[in-house]
Amino acid sequence: MFLTKLDKVLLAIDFSTNSLGLLESVNDIFNNSVGTIVLTHVFEDAKEAKSAGAIWHEVLNNLSKYKKELITRGFEVKIVTPSGNPALEIVRLAEAEQVDMILIASSGKGYIQSALLGSTSFDVARIASCPVFIERGRNLTLDNKANKVNCLSKILLPTDFSAASLAALAIVRALHESIGEIVLVHVIEKSHSLDELEKKRNIAKLRLEELVEEVQTFGIKSSYMIKVEGTASRVLLQIMKEEGITMSIFPRTGAGIVKGLLIGSTAQAVLLNSETPLLMIPTPDHD
Repeated sequence: MFLTKLDKVLLAIDFSTNSLGLLESVNDIFNNSVGTIVLTHVFEDAKEAKSAGAIWHEVLNNLSKYKKELITRGFEVKIVTPSGNPALEIVRLAEAEQVDMILIASSGKGYIQSALLGSTSFDVARIASCPVFIERGRNLTLDNKANKVNCLSKILLPTDFSAASLAALAIVRALHESIGEIVLVHVIEKSHSLDELEKKRNIAKLRLEELVEEVQTFGIKSSYMIKVEGTASRVLLQIMKEEGITMSIFPRTGAGIVKGLLIGSTAQAVLLNSETPLLMIPTPDHD
């Protein structure tokens, strides 16, 4: 089932400066349209989760500060503090609460340390059945939001014209009121001859023009690029910098562009090196 609206989201916090950027992402993406935010921090040690402990009180105090800030922005907030494996507990909580999206930071202290295999953000993106927004690079504080750029100002949308692209368009449709611009990109990594390359380029041009037209029906400014040199991940990272991309949308699986969050895949390479947020979306073949 494709996402059509956002009523409830899960916000996973580790209290790092990177995770503070998630508060701004909530505003950017949902613009007070979300009914409820489930605010969570997962205790890896069950003993720390006990209400009588000093660590539990510290965590609850910090979560309460986040809650207060979100309430002042017009959101309803629910705090949940499970214990166990962070990635599994976040996904279980998301399923139990039936949220439409998970928001999480990709690096920082606590249980989210990096986008390497085994990290919380990586595992959540890999196994969640709903879209996962991964915050990157916006080291803000509750009081310092200077020079902040809306993460939906200019979105990169790689496409291989698979069914996964339909899932990406569904999310674009759901967020269309907040999106400034979409840049669709198709990377042709391999061709055996100039004739084959030209054929692939012509087919991509026709399909991209159709996608641009569809995106424009949502009222969003859109354009497209066809790239024929380099590996997909390097090409996409270069485009992000050159075009001033503020967020990228990636399907979790797909042919060509993203074959899954495996070591060496385009998705992981971008996740490791991107300086801007990413939105990972489940695909129609996800169980």
